[in-house]
Amino acid sequence: RITQTVRSSDVVARLGGDEFVVLVQEVSEGKQVEAVARKILSALVQPMVMQGQECRVTASIGICMYPSEAQDEQALMKNADIAMYHAKEDGKNNYKFYSEEMNIHSFERLALETSLRRGLERSEFLLHYQAKLDLRTGRITGVEALVRWQHPEMGLVPPVQFIPLAEETGLIVPIGKW
Repeated sequence: RITQTVRSSDVVARLGGDEFVVLVQEVSEGKQVEAVARKILSALVQPMVMQGQECRVTASIGICMYPSEAQDEQALMKNADIAMYHAKEDGKNNYKFYSEEMNIHSFERLALETSLRRGLERSEFLLHYQAKLDLRTGRITGVEALVRWQHPEMGLVPPVQFIPLAEETGLIVPIGKW
């Protein structure tokens, strides 16, 4: 489907798993690449039937322009990958153009992930218990255990800040076992 959405002069390659690279050649404006991204997303959201079952796929596209945002293939791939993760954060079937601010966000995210891993090793997590009440009787019907992260420098890290990262990185499993 992807190859059908681009010109014959463009290159489509599979990196592995569910990752693909599309090199759109001889474009001078982001609008041209944006049109290609929209076309790819439009093609991919169409359901397909496999062995009698309807299947749907989603896509997140990261866009990096040469030479304004990267001067070599490694930087192009890295920056497009960063942009793709930002597109994923915005929900399914999105695309994002790379910007330098994304790099700052990526470094912050990496630092938080490193701290999260270290926090697991150092047992920096706490359980807070919250009673569940029956509103009619006012009686306690149960207790909910809520994980909290007591970081040595950042203090109590809100769950909204570390739970999504833990889910994305797979660290939610060891946190859940903790």
